[in-house]
Amino acid sequence: MSTNPVNTPPLPGYFSLDVSVIRVTGEKAAVFLNGQFTNDIKNLESGEANYNLFLTQKGKIVADLTVYRLKDDFLLLIPKPFASKVLEPLSRLAPLSRVMLADETTGYSCFHSLVIASPDVRRGEAIQMEHMDRHVADAPRDDGIPVHPFSINRLGPEGTDWIVQREQEDKFVAALGKEEVTELDFEAQEIIRIENGIGHVGIDATEENLPQEAGLMRAISLTKGCYLGQEVVARLHYRGHVNKILVGLKIEGKKPSVGVPIFSEGKEVGKITSAVFSPTLSAPLALGYVPYAKKDPGNKFQVGPSHLEATIIPLPLTSSPASP
Repeated sequence: MSTNPVNTPPLPGYFSLDVSVIRVTGEKAAVFLNGQFTNDIKNLESGEANYNLFLTQKGKIVADLTVYRLKDDFLLLIPKPFASKVLEPLSRLAPLSRVMLADETTGYSCFHSLVIASPDVRRGEAIQMEHMDRHVADAPRDDGIPVHPFSINRLGPEGTDWIVQREQEDKFVAALGKEEVTELDFEAQEIIRIENGIGHVGIDATEENLPQEAGLMRAISLTKGCYLGQEVVARLHYRGHVNKILVGLKIEGKKPSVGVPIFSEGKEVGKITSAVFSPTLSAPLALGYVPYAKKDPGNKFQVGPSHLEATIIPLPLTSSPASP
């Protein structure tokens, strides 16, 4: 399963993000965050973002989040189910580094679109999305702007996160509609995500899993230095491999239920973590854990009480013509 998904986007679509928005300020904010999360935050430029994990000392996954740099400040977008798990330790440690945390969740609405922000947006010179400048007014990039756009990958296709001031939400959604960017329901999001082989933290990856098991190395910097859980992650990367790994499984028969066992030679070896009916395959497609030694495409397993045949297939299903 690819750790750098590049699937071609479907028709333009967007969805809202159920996240807590935390502003982090202070002279040492970059250094502080760099020591807590897994990606290289210290070297983010203003207007850039990256995907991160928050790990235990043993390298297991507690939560995921996205970090955005706004000049000297940072915004953290943390999925609400994980907010307390991230904020409680950060709140204890921040004063020691003279860093301040402010919950600004009520001030913003957050969205992700499968439409790439224009170069002007990425440079911070205007607010637009392809031709959205007809509908969303230009504004200077400072703390008072109505929309912060950031290029980021969430479901596999390259896209854009939009952090929108709450009072601008209706105007922003109307602009999406005028550009024929339609809202994606949960089922559509899951199809795109699973066809791209993207493990979802809290569904496919829990506190039982290491980043390498769940294919989440896109959230990891191996060069930036210390962070919580770094020693375990680095040692595993350079000196060994995991015992189990998340793979894509094409299912013969009906879509399996989440949580059903995966069998090999009559022995239970893993579980299904996500499943959809794939329009691309015209068949059920699942994500699940199998032994590392049996991770290669073409290997066959049996799934669930009916022992449905399942075959490992490479993900993402379709590569972008622009990809290397």
